[in-house]
Amino acid sequence: MGGLPDKRAALVAASLAALLAGCSESEPAGGRAGGESESPNIAACATPPENGAILDRDFEKGSGPHTVAIVNSAAGNTIVNVRDAASDDLVLSFFVAEGSDAQVSDVPDGTYRIQYATGGALAADCASFAALSAASQDPEAVEFPEGSAMTLTYELTPMVGGNFEGEAIDPATFAAD
Repeated sequence: MGGLPDKRAALVAASLAALLAGCSESEPAGGRAGGESESPNIAACATPPENGAILDRDFEKGSGPHTVAIVNSAAGNTIVNVRDAASDDLVLSFFVAEGSDAQVSDVPDGTYRIQYATGGALAADCASFAALSAASQDPEAVEFPEGSAMTLTYELTPMVGGNFEGEAIDPATFAAD
């Protein structure tokens, strides 16, 4: 098991072109016409979270030695969800600012689905997007085994033909508690 964390991290470091393609289809090139706001009828976040801020956490799951890291070169802020692969329960959610890197370093042992959505303005709760039109997930469940300390890195980079293709998921599934 000695080299497993490094090998897995190397395999998972990836560009997530499918997410960006899904988001860009919902708006015309260059954004909305006439400078419209994304959601004129939805209150916006008054104080956005700091880069890397944990937005939600299931404290009953505890913490552990594993890390999920995001390099966000995508065109927009990103929210990352870590969900239990068996139950689909949200274990934690964190914020990654546009053009920034962030990580959560206390992920417990377990098998997870990593989900991500990139968007514009945050909703009034500052923990979700005002308008979420697309979300994706790693199609492979990720195992963080007991007795190891893994670092899993995803690179969100708009790239046609990248080395990773996210699986589109229903935005309501992404937003579920």
